[in-house]
Amino acid sequence: QARLTPLRLVAGGVLMGFGIAGMHYTGMAAMQMTPGIHYQPAWLAGSLAIAIGASTAALWLARALSHGDEGHVIRKRFIAALVMGVAISGMHYAGMAAAEFPSGAVCGAARGVNAAWLATSVILFTFAILIVTLLLSRFDARTSFLVGAVSKLNGQVLRLATLDTLTGLPNRSTLTERIERAILD
Repeated sequence: QARLTPLRLVAGGVLMGFGIAGMHYTGMAAMQMTPGIHYQPAWLAGSLAIAIGASTAALWLARALSHGDEGHVIRKRFIAALVMGVAISGMHYAGMAAAEFPSGAVCGAARGVNAAWLATSVILFTFAILIVTLLLSRFDARTSFLVGAVSKLNGQVLRLATLDTLTGLPNRSTLTERIERAILD
């Protein structure tokens, strides 16, 4: 949307917070614990509040970064990344504090899975995602640089086409255009 209203910001934060919480609690359910995990309601609500609050702040920061002055962009990006890190890790740790594992509980999800293969796969996929992210980030930075350079060159071409290079005054074609415009008006 062209304008970010407080209602849209909060709605986006709630949706993103529930998405983060959904990932966490779906992962917890996938462990297939026997007997099942019980959750403390206060910690569960706290984990949701952390996810929603930090997600709302991250969305606001992302919107502030999408338009605005170019000053302090690196610092703003670092802060936005830190806020998202707080949203995800804060929600995770509060969610883990909410979980009560009964004595003698057994995880049934890892039956027949080779731990070394699983660890290697996770590491390789993580590095692949990081490399793609870095490449895309680098591509985005290069594109932004090129857009700025083309804009600067367009300004120089316009200046060379309309001004005399020696005196800096309007050249003959600019003078002719201005006279024709003045006659028509």
